[in-house]
Parts: sequence; structure tokens; C-alpha cells
Amino acid sequence: MWIFLRDSFLSIVQHEHEPRLLQVRGRIRGDIERVFPEAFVAEDGRSDYRFCANLSRERVAQAIALRLNHIDYESLNENVHGTDRGVVYDQAYSIMLEEQVRRYGSELDLPTYIPHYDLQEPVGELTEVVSSLEG
Repeated sequence: MWIFLRDSFLSIVQHEHEPRLLQVRGRIRGDIERVFPEAFVAEDGRSDYRFCANLSRERVAQAIALRLNHIDYESLNENVHGTDRGVVYDQAYSIMLEEQVRRYGSELDLPTYIPHYDLQEPVGELTEVVSSLEG
């Protein structure tokens, strides 16, 4: 899973040998620590992702849920515009927009978006995570 945050880019995958853990990977020094300040981050210049931390699934879920609950912007690209990170995020955005246009034609050809608002309380395990973060 790739996660683009205002201050971090993370790749999160299942740990190769321990299914109770997730491997949180980063390409930029400090990205993992900004989301997981307590993490031991290993650095390996020979690896696809230079920085890596192994964390429990529960800890990763808590941290990501906390970030989701504190989103205060309507456009990530606009929020990071003018920064080094913004330049890179804009490139990723542009590539995905090109793929959308390739598949569906011009973005102007898409049907009008009709918003649906789901304001129901979270269910199951997510409720427990959100409650523990808020309380």
C-alpha cells in the first residue's frame, strides 16, 4: 500500500516472515519517523526502499487512522504545492491522470460526480482504533 501524506511517503507491506508485522518502507530519510516516532528505522542503500521499519499491524493501523482523522485540506497537491515533496507528488498525480485519460478518455468526458455522504459511525475493529485515538 502506498500512502502519500503531507509530510511522508510510505510503502506498507506484510512482513516477509512474520504475519503479525507490517514492513513500513520509505525512500526519504525521516518519513517513517514522522509517522512512527518510536520506530527503529534501518537503512540499507542496496534495498529498493532505503529506509525500513517492522511494526505491529495494530500500531500501523493506529497511526494511519490518526492521520486520517486529522485531514484538514481538500487537496493534497495544493497543500504541498511549492515544496520539493509537492513536485514529486505532482508527477505521481500527473501519471495517474494520464492513465485515467487513457482508460476513459478526457477527464472532461467523465459523468458528473454526484457526492454521497456516509456519516455513519465506523464499525468493528476500526471503531476500537478510532475510539482509542480520540479518548
